[in-house]
Amino acid sequence: EFVCRSNGIKDYAFKTIAAAGKNATILHYVDNNSEIKDGDLILFDLGAQNNYYNADITRTFPVNGVFSERQKEVYNAVLRVNERVIKTIKPGLEYKELNKMATEWIAEECINLGLIKDKKEVSKYYWHSIGHSLGLDTHDISNKDRNTIFKEGMVWTVEPGIYIEEESIGIRIEDDVLITSDGVQVLTKDMIKTVEDIEEFMKKTNKYNGMIYGMCIGVGVGTALGVVFNHTILGLAIGLGVGMFVGSLFTNKHDDDIE
Repeated sequence: EFVCRSNGIKDYAFKTIAAAGKNATILHYVDNNSEIKDGDLILFDLGAQNNYYNADITRTFPVNGVFSERQKEVYNAVLRVNERVIKTIKPGLEYKELNKMATEWIAEECINLGLIKDKKEVSKYYWHSIGHSLGLDTHDISNKDRNTIFKEGMVWTVEPGIYIEEESIGIRIEDDVLITSDGVQVLTKDMIKTVEDIEEFMKKTNKYNGMIYGMCIGVGVGTALGVVFNHTILGLAIGLGVGMFVGSLFTNKHDDDIE
């Protein structure tokens, strides 16, 4: 919200979905009021509105900055389908056919993950379509029978997902694409989505947060020392030193966890 408002965006395409752990297996979870726990994945499905046109984007990442091996397996399965669909869309392709192919690919991934044995069981872990038209409405006007033929200039979402309630893993990766003359232009290409890029980004962010946390402690300690010694400047100097030390401890601990 801060980034949107800082860039002059005042309206949103829909109410943000922020779902962690098991809640991420609920397609449109909007309560956004549960505790986020260490080891959880959090799924953000959100979109801004600019000049009455809407975006619809989903990213999923680990709250502690590191995917578990199982989370990584499931995430990469969803990512493979996401990238496969993006490479497949082109003018002349019927949406129904794309949706059928995507469901087939997700079923294959679910079999490889040990979730199902028969592709017909895929609906246990994936129960929505692969995407929708996007424009003046988040789910923009489309053919009621969903047999739209892709044409140059259309904007569509690509949003495969796998939702495993019994493992508290819900993962969706959603991009917005513009149909071009021979394929698509990914409008959300600058939003990172590989495991490696996400973990690297989270590592940098947690380092920064650790230093900020330490500095806050330092200011608190400095204020207290200033009162004790009746010397605010000396107290703050000592406090900031303590804060930098504490911040480095948090940073080093996080580095150890990553390694």
